[in-house]
Amino acid sequence: MSYQKIPNLPRRLRNGLDEAADLLEKYGQPEEALEFLLDLNQHYPRQADVLSMMANAYLDLGDKRGYLNTMYMLHKIMPNRGDVKFGLAGAYMSEGRYALAYQTFGEFLKKWKHHERTKDAEDALLMLKENLDDILAQLGLDFENGLKFASQHELLQVFMGLGEYQQCKKL
Repeated sequence: MSYQKIPNLPRRLRNGLDEAADLLEKYGQPEEALEFLLDLNQHYPRQADVLSMMANAYLDLGDKRGYLNTMYMLHKIMPNRGDVKFGLAGAYMSEGRYALAYQTFGEFLKKWKHHERTKDAEDALLMLKENLDDILAQLGLDFENGLKFASQHELLQVFMGLGEYQQCKKL
């Protein structure tokens, strides 16, 4: 996910994105880029370009939680982008949210059968299925019911991490 120059953005946002892109791509300074991006996200929330760059900065920093939280926010505003769905699934997997990763990779494969990352998603799904089979068997749960239970548990944890307490109540 890379920043696309969109002419109708406010000047401050456009300049901030340019500065953050330079810090990330030219100078390899993800910490400094993230500072710019967090400020932009405060002033211009729900901007896909800001969130995409934030996700890249978190990845460069090895901050899995930051990456997951950012991919979750990006997915909320862009649920129909294959790269976003794949990134969210990968973020779930890297944070040990195997049930959510399994479901999200499955959703990715249903919608994007010919995406460039299809093989990667299929491989991840097989690995996740094995892990989940073991975990759920230890709990005495069959796969279907166990997956539903585990997904809700993991989603609750994600919502708590994001501070989305109203979403927690809905579960």
